[in-house]
Amino acid sequence: MANINAWYDQLESKIFNKVADYIDSESGDDVFCTTDEVNVLDTDFPCVWIHELEYVERGQDLKNVTLNGVLYTMQIDVYALDKSEAKKLMRFAIAKMKALKFNVPAMPITMQISADVYHTVARFRRVIGGLDTIK
Repeated sequence: MANINAWYDQLESKIFNKVADYIDSESGDDVFCTTDEVNVLDTDFPCVWIHELEYVERGQDLKNVTLNGVLYTMQIDVYALDKSEAKKLMRFAIAKMKALKFNVPAMPITMQISADVYHTVARFRRVIGGLDTIK
């Protein structure tokens, strides 16, 4: 039997590609974007970590044998050597995530995590149905 629920497993890579491409085009710089966990000591700066968080099923039908939709949550972490650059890259990420119809339930916060590194983080959420396309 084919896995009819596989659509949700491709969401992170689809969204990552769209956000990373937008950040690259808007920033004009070579920005390292990844879905892999970031070790700040070993990363290239600036770095944008785009990753999904735990999400939950939505839109169950009476048969309840397919996954019809999810309440999908992503987190974007920006690491930079300059506070203004971290905030600028997060503004690009927010613009693209809003264009993808995401809400921003956790607005960005910027903190200095070492003498040289600034970290900006925000979370994004929306309901995505099994037949939705990410444009």
